[in-house]
Formats: sequence, structure tokens, C-alpha cells
Amino acid sequence: MLLADNDALAKAAHWDLLECVPLLVDGTWQDVAILDTLLHRTRRAASGKKDRLFASAEIAAELLVNLEIAKIVCLPPPEIRAHLVDQEGIDPGEQILIGALLAQPTAMLLTGDKRALTAIPTCLRGDLIESIAGRCICTEQMVSFAITRFGLAELQKRVRPFVDRDSAAHIILGRSCSADAQHVQAALNSYIGDLRTRVHPLLAD
Repeated sequence: MLLADNDALAKAAHWDLLECVPLLVDGTWQDVAILDTLLHRTRRAASGKKDRLFASAEIAAELLVNLEIAKIVCLPPPEIRAHLVDQEGIDPGEQILIGALLAQPTAMLLTGDKRALTAIPTCLRGDLIESIAGRCICTEQMVSFAITRFGLAELQKRVRPFVDRDSAAHIILGRSCSADAQHVQAALNSYIGDLRTRVHPLLAD
């Protein structure tokens, strides 16, 4: 099961990487679990109502097709959520996702919220941190996966129209999304390596 946050899925939708999301856990969209707030927001945006999460109703509609297949994240038990409530950097949605990660031993978490990731080591006991070691995937790791799957040129073509929606992607792939392979790999290694150090041992290999 892949627990996925709103930010990461919105970026995947804008960058035409939705097919990659379930493949991060060798699954299908039936193996993806989302927050119910995202489903409601995507339905509204797909109907034409403005939402800052989406650049257009068409992008929301493309995401919605997949969200209708996905599962809704179940609220974790109160005793698990208690570890995360009122923790700086972890908003209510991330509380649910991280709580679900703690409650589901085989689940993985895809998140674009680095503030939440970096807050985890400061608010959880050591045994709880160890229980989710290697089970978190950041946005840059999703980009790296997509490069492996499609090749750099195709990835850049897909991301180019909306590269500005993510500052890290803008730097990694270049201002016009035309950076060469050496720059892209070095930048990805730098971003992922820095985050891995700050949130050790949470990131997947």
C-alpha cells in the first residue's frame, strides 16, 4: 500500500507522472491510499471550481480518474495519532498519513512535505522511528524513478509546462527544463542525500 499526500499527487498530475505513482510500490491505483480531502478538492476542481492545488480543471480531471480507484486512508488509532498532534511542521493531513504509516507495517509513504518528514525524528520515540525506517519516498525520488522509466528527455518534456510548481524540480531539471544528464543526476543526488541525512533513517533506498 502506498499512502500518498496531496502535494505529491498534485505534482504527479501536473507533470504527467500519474502512471508512476502506484509503480513506486509495484502496484496499481487500487494499492494507493489518499486523504478524503484530496478527493473532494479534486472533484470540485474538475467541475471547474478554482483550487490553488490545480492549474486547470483538465489536470484535476486526469487525477480524479485515478483517485476514484484509490482507497481512502483510514484514521489511525488515537494512541498513534497522539504522538503527532500539535507537532510543529506536521499538519492534520500529514498526521493522518504518518499515523497510518505507523499503523500499517507494510505501507509506504509518498510525500512532498519535507517539513513533516524532518519533524518526524524529533517527535517520535526511537522504536516508532525504526518501525517506519526506509518506508518514506520524497518527490525527488519519484522524479528519479520517472527518469529511470522514461529517460531524461521524456521526463523533462512532461515536467516542462509546470516545472515552476516545485522549486527543487526547477533547480534539478533547469530553468527551461533542459539541464544535461550530469547536472540532473548530481542535483538529484544532492537533494535526496541532504534530505536522507536530515530524516535518517526514514527515506527508502
